[in-house]
Amino acid sequence: MDLEKWIKPEVLGMTPVRPGAGAGLTHSISDTEFQLGDATLHGRWGLIPPNTQLDPLHGEAADVPSWILDLDMYTSAMGDFDVDRLVSATERFAAHIYRFFRWAVRPALLRHYGGSV
Repeated sequence: MDLEKWIKPEVLGMTPVRPGAGAGLTHSISDTEFQLGDATLHGRWGLIPPNTQLDPLHGEAADVPSWILDLDMYTSAMGDFDVDRLVSATERFAAHIYRFFRWAVRPALLRHYGGSV
């Protein structure tokens, strides 16, 4: 897969590097947090080798090298349980995650998977 066609260089990290002379990149993960007010957007992205899982809750490991983009958002400032506040925070978190995803990918990826550009 030609990741440079689908993912912006700011997110690819070392993935496009071709060391040559019998060497090869097998693992390269960026682990980044952004503070957004009272919440944290946590992102992990990069290349993982075959049969590797970063989180067993995300399904089975692929038997081929994989490039992942894993985005989560959380806060510890919710206070007492309140359904309306929880729904509002969830909608806000989803909007931030979606905005980051749309920034990270190129239009070619969206078109390939049937998304709107």
